[in-house]
Amino acid sequence: MFTHDYSMAKKRQDRSTSESDAQSNPFAEALANALGVPVTESSERLAWDENDVQEVIRDSKWVHIGFEKKGRGGKTVTLVNFHSAEADTANWAKKLKSRLGVGGAIDSEGIVLQGDVRTKVETYLQEAGFKTKRIGG
Repeated sequence: MFTHDYSMAKKRQDRSTSESDAQSNPFAEALANALGVPVTESSERLAWDENDVQEVIRDSKWVHIGFEKKGRGGKTVTLVNFHSAEADTANWAKKLKSRLGVGGAIDSEGIVLQGDVRTKVETYLQEAGFKTKRIGG
């Protein structure tokens, strides 16, 4: 009968806290240069700061323009979502409705305009200095 000798089995090493892995990251310097932060030699992690994210969103001039038909009784709508805190959504809704000659409302998703007016909205907002991105169809 064959018996196993378990005393010779290798033990698994915990590599999660190994400092050699943290210091040998080949992408650390490139990432630090891309983010504009100094390269850290230590393996300590920086704390997450919620204000950093808010500053990026506040300074963003991106506008997402989408198209939706579901859940609206077959009617098509154009969704406009400003990712800038400085953009006055109510003011922009009024400008867009007046300029395009369509109805609309302010929703939790952003500005909802009646009909498929994505190209007109995109052109108008680009002239106003926003960067636009089409979302969905």
